[in-house]
Order: sequence, then C-alpha cells, then structure tokens
Amino acid sequence: MAIRPDGPLMDGRFKDRDVMALRAINPHRNLWLDFFRGLALVFIVVDHISNSPTSLLTLRNYALCDASEVFVFISGVATMMAFRKYVATRGLTAAWAKLLYRSGKIYVAYLLVALALTLVGVLLNRWGWTYAAVWLGHAAQFLDDPLLYLFHIAVFYLQPALSNILPLYVFLMLAAPLLICSIERAPVLTFFLSLLIWRFAPHLNALLPSDTGDGYFFDPFAWQLIFTLGLLFGRWGGNILAFLDRHPVWITWLMGIFAALAAIQAWIWHRPELYAVFPPPEVKGWLYPISKTHLDICRAISFLAIAWLIRMSVSKTHLNWSRPPVAFIALIGRNGLPCFALGTIISLIGDAITLNTAWMSSLYEGMLIDLAAVSAMTITAYCSESWRDVKARLMSFRMASDAG
Repeated sequence: MAIRPDGPLMDGRFKDRDVMALRAINPHRNLWLDFFRGLALVFIVVDHISNSPTSLLTLRNYALCDASEVFVFISGVATMMAFRKYVATRGLTAAWAKLLYRSGKIYVAYLLVALALTLVGVLLNRWGWTYAAVWLGHAAQFLDDPLLYLFHIAVFYLQPALSNILPLYVFLMLAAPLLICSIERAPVLTFFLSLLIWRFAPHLNALLPSDTGDGYFFDPFAWQLIFTLGLLFGRWGGNILAFLDRHPVWITWLMGIFAALAAIQAWIWHRPELYAVFPPPEVKGWLYPISKTHLDICRAISFLAIAWLIRMSVSKTHLNWSRPPVAFIALIGRNGLPCFALGTIISLIGDAITLNTAWMSSLYEGMLIDLAAVSAMTITAYCSESWRDVKARLMSFRMASDAG
C-alpha cells in the first residue's frame, strides 16, 4: 500500500499499514538493481582500460550514453527505496541524517581514490610508463606542491579522471532529502523544475571553480536530472509503468527506433571514414557536440530508450541469482562504493599494462587483465559484505548483552 504524498514522510507519522508496506519493500534488496549496478561498475572499469576486449561489449559502443547514466539512475532508485524504508523503521530525521552520512562517506572515498590515483601515477611516471586513463600531469602537480594539490582536490577544484564522478554523488546525496520531500508532495512539479535546472546547467556549472575554468566534468546541475528520474521511479515506478503499459506496443516501437538510431550513430562515430561523410553537415551542426558533461538530450533519450527495451525484455526473465556470473555481478552491485574505489585503481594499472607491455597477443593480454579486474572487484565485494555481516553480528551481540 502506497504512502500518501502529503502524509507520513512529511510529518514523520506512520500508520501501521504504512509501516508494513514500507518494510515489505525489497527486504533482501532488489536483485535486479544490484545486478545492473554491478554490471555498470564492470563496464565503467573496463571502458577505461585501453585495448580491453570486454569494452567492445559495453553500452558506449551501441548507444549515445554509457554506464554512467545507468549507475546514476539506479542510485536514484535505490536511494528513494532505502530512504522510505529507513523512515518506516527509524524516522524521518534519522533518514535525513543517513543521507548526510552517506554524502560524507562518499567524500572520504573520493579523497582516498583521488590520492591513490595520483600516487599510482607518480609511480608509473618514474617507471617511464604512459597511460590514458588519467592525465599524466596530475602526478607532476602533486610533486611540485603536495599541500596545494591536496587542497585543490579537497575543495573539488581539481578532480582527477576516474574519481570525478564521486563529487557528483556528494552533491546528489546532499540534495536528496529536498528532492525526496518534493517528489512526495509534487512529483510533476519536481520533474519540471529538474528539467529547468538541466536546461541552464552549462551556465550554472561554469560558476563552479575548477582548474579547467568551465566547471566540473560531471555537471551536477545537469546530471541531477537522471538522479531525479531515478528517485521518481523509486517512488512512483508502479504508477509510471501502469500508465506506460496502456500502450506497450507503440511505445516499444518508438523506443526501438530511438535506440536503433543511437546505435547507428555510435557505430559511425567509431569509424572516422564514415563519420567524415555521414551524417550531413547540417545534421552534424544540430547533433554535435553530444556532451557528456552537461548530459546532452541525445544521451538521456538513448538511455531511456534502452532502459525501456531492457525492461520489456527481462520483465519475465527468471535468473538464478545463486550461480555465477550473475551472483558475482550482483555481489559487486551490493557493494558499489568499495568496488568502484578499487575499480578506478585497477583501470589505471590495467591501462598502463596494456600500453607498455607486450608479453602476449593484445587480445589474450586484454582478456587476462579484464578477468583480473573483475575478479579483484568480486573479492573486494565479498570482503566488504563479510565485514558488514561481522559488524551486524557484533552489534546484535552487544545489544543482547546490554539487554541481559
């Protein structure tokens, strides 16, 4: 039973039926969300490794978007579901505090990841190795003035590649309480306000101080749109799908056309000889640049089209969640932050290995590096989950001791 938008979330009071409804929301997490979040994490890692065979299968080769849209949207869905469940069990104030704590946790992870990437870059530079995943100049900046470099990272003025999506999440988690309350009261108005902010995002982002002078690479004013869509779906997904399912055939055809056009354009983009003659200059002037920084409308439409087609394809699919590789990917998705943190380091090291060694054919070497990367992420996820279980048992033991 759904919670009324003008009721419990606003004043912190719940009726018994509302509490039971929220406690029933994914008591063991939504496995589909975990699976696609884990898949997005794997795609993000291999996409930043040069000559990775697995990267040929990732979304960026067949769409105008990539795994970033998937990850941000799923984060919005999961945030809404977790927030409502936390309100039901702990109260509204505790739920807000949880989101603020999450924002601080992501900020600490960002500092550690940015520093680790820089130190690995320093080591690779001393070896004389090249790499493309991170700008080589960051290591030199760090050595010239370490304190100033760390200060610039801490205030987001400088955001090394691979770590630069984490500042976006810091802002999204800080804005989440306001967005969630707005969605509870006025979801349609919130959506249109999000669209309005997205429309002026390039101008707003340019006001943020950065070393490039034009704002953050992941423009928070633009990418909040995908996150807001995720929040809306996490709260009103049943209503949205019920409305769309009134005309599933023509919506599927329309989304299929959008996805096909995006796939054709992505295919042409990776072939300079074709891109030189197609599309016509008039179309290129209208279509390009397809900005990732400011979340170009083509990227958003491409993502929504693929999301709908995947939903129609897997809605009646029953996966065996206990068997690999499905179980491993879902495990990675359940432990997204530590896996992402390790994945960035793996991407940089794997990229350097592929560009500076030739101890076997590039195909086999790339496959081994991809396998090592995914295995390391899986082990990290297993250790993270085990540590969380240990903390939960210690907490239960402490509570039982206090009660005794």
